[in-house]
Amino acid sequence: MQDMTLALLDDDGKLRSFADFKEEATKTHTKYNSTWLKTEYDHAVGSATMASRWSEFEENAADQPYLKYQTVGDNNVRHEHQLLNGIVRKITDSFWNKYFPPNG
Repeated sequence: MQDMTLALLDDDGKLRSFADFKEEATKTHTKYNSTWLKTEYDHAVGSATMASRWSEFEENAADQPYLKYQTVGDNNVRHEHQLLNGIVRKITDSFWNKYFPPNG
């Protein structure tokens, strides 16, 4: 929204014509819709998958009351996530409100 608002004005702070605004807006549109489209897709799929998994965890909580935070373990794991690797908490622990995948 901020990028679109900024696109209304030219470098001198004057209102752009619609044609100039459209040209600038198209750049922003491409930036967000093309560049980040795969990221948005992956996040949506990951969120839906983990929501389904969470339902399974809740259904099995009587028999399996604990969850373990485990990273993928590759070189792409961020340091702050590496620090969480191996933590075990009850499924009812508030820890999972913040640190449940997709995390970050």
